[in-house]
Amino acid sequence: MELKVSGPGQTYYASGNAGRCHAVAARARAIPQEYVSKAQRLDSQYAGVAPGPISQKLASYGRIWSLAFGAFGEASPDVHELVNVLANSHASCHWVRMGCRDPQDGWLHDRVPCTGRRASWHCVDKRASSWLDWLTRA
Repeated sequence: MELKVSGPGQTYYASGNAGRCHAVAARARAIPQEYVSKAQRLDSQYAGVAPGPISQKLASYGRIWSLAFGAFGEASPDVHELVNVLANSHASCHWVRMGCRDPQDGWLHDRVPCTGRRASWHCVDKRASSWLDWLTRA
């Protein structure tokens, strides 16, 4: 899992694509290849082969979750998926305790309050917080 926060610079926002989440989606798509390239470079440097043991270890971890937030509070698709996974997991375990009719009702009940609490964490970058604040208003 990797978290990146992009500023409003030219690297991802200058492509001319006015799509709402284009910049963070582009940044998120780049993350897995960055890890593979770094692993291969280290394999070449220290093991003399690429791909080598570092690349193999990286591949053994499976999917790299590319969590990216943009300069305007937008979030990458993996952020949206992670919020859904966390809300589903929590609601499926705690829907009775929350006084909900079923797990689906628990998911709806739990998603907004949990993301609001996450947005108040002081360790989260302001841009990440602004996205989570927006989510709680939706």
